[in-house]
Amino acid sequence: GMWAQLGNIVRSTVDAMAPVLENTSFDPEFWSGSEDTAALVRQKYGQCFHILGLDVLWDAEGAPWLLELNSAPSLDLSEVVPWTDTQQESQQQQQQQQQQQ
Repeated sequence: GMWAQLGNIVRSTVDAMAPVLENTSFDPEFWSGSEDTAALVRQKYGQCFHILGLDVLWDAEGAPWLLELNSAPSLDLSEVVPWTDTQQESQQQQQQQQQQQ
């Protein structure tokens, strides 16, 4: 189903990122040469998280396509378009199309 497909995209993306993320995170040079910080990161790595934003497009056949990965997605609720606005816009577009026919 749709959710399984989306889950596969997320898993594949995170799996592809993991080795690079680990190598970078465990490198003391990333932490301004601090061996102590790198050791702490290695110790606590499994307890860390990062919020990612995946933009996915569904094609006409229902297949998902990853458009982009955002490392700092906006969580600002003012960017969410209310469902009623979306419905009204869709109805207006349908009416315009009918008038053109």
